Amino acid sequence: RDNQAAFEAFKKNLVDTRIEADPNKWAQGYDFDAVKSGKVILDTIETRLPKPTSAFVFNTRREIFADPLVREALDNVFDFEWANKNLFHGLFRRTQGYYTGSDLSSIGHPANDIEKSLLKSVGANLQQRFLDGSFRQPVSDGSGRDRKRLRQAVTLLAKAGWKFKNRVLTNTKTGKPFAFEIVVQNPEQEKIALHLQRSLRQIGIAMTIRQVDSSQFQQRLQTYDYDMIPFTWDNSLSPGNEQAFYWGSKGRTQPGTRNYMGVADPAIDKLIDEMVKAPSGEAFIASVRALDRVLVSGFYVIPLYHANGQWLARWSQIKYAPTTSNYGFRAEAAWYQAP
Repeated sequence: RDNQAAFEAFKKNLVDTRIEADPNKWAQGYDFDAVKSGKVILDTIETRLPKPTSAFVFNTRREIFADPLVREALDNVFDFEWANKNLFHGLFRRTQGYYTGSDLSSIGHPANDIEKSLLKSVGANLQQRFLDGSFRQPVSDGSGRDRKRLRQAVTLLAKAGWKFKNRVLTNTKTGKPFAFEIVVQNPEQEKIALHLQRSLRQIGIAMTIRQVDSSQFQQRLQTYDYDMIPFTWDNSLSPGNEQAFYWGSKGRTQPGTRNYMGVADPAIDKLIDEMVKAPSGEAFIASVRALDRVLVSGFYVIPLYHANGQWLARWSQIKYAPTTSNYGFRAEAAWYQAP
């Protein structure tokens, strides 16, 4: 309600600028007369900060998600291209890792000698696709039923001991069907969970969706009482000790951390230590990229998406420099210029 009131105030020129966060409103809500006449200008501004890591989080404390092959298989099933087109007007980009959109990301950057030495010293033995920077999240044909992607998922699941039995994915040792629950707390989360549910059903996996209120959701987070959840981690250009709170091994058993996936990897603990005590900017970037590579290679989450930029609506008399800061548009760096 408050957000809608703020939007109406902007439309009446009671407010000079507005940063929009809702892709549906950005795509369809800015069609009023002031936009059509050019009195209101719509800009999409690139930022150079790590994008929020929004994801479906596997709880690896649960046996069903203990195998990274299973987690990679489900990552293959999620059809971002369909969701982006049909749910978000094509305005989102796929999140690739934990520091996407910044110099700290390992995506697209081959590991240099410093990184390779770090990874070797902590005992991280990564596949070439993660070392050479070529790894990307899977891309579908956007149909919502990409057979190639689904076959890849089924192949990975077979290696992990899951086979079809009467159209139900079944564990070859226990005979149990592949079934789990995702816990969400609002209709927006439920909407994207329903999309994942439909996709998983195509390969014989039964995912149920449970919506709980905010207090119940927080309680489940504190005690890691879930199979899967949607969650967003925010990262900055200067990650530090909080990374141990996010991914440190103690969080696998210690309640109340943000290690919601249950990571317990000595290599990650050591890389966080290296990052915190890095003696130079070069060493710091190398340690963060190495950490990113190890996290991405573990398939602890199904990365979701982030906005294709900062969505700024402004009345035309508000100006700003063509080159913005890492943070994008900042009101304190803008000025008023009479029409």
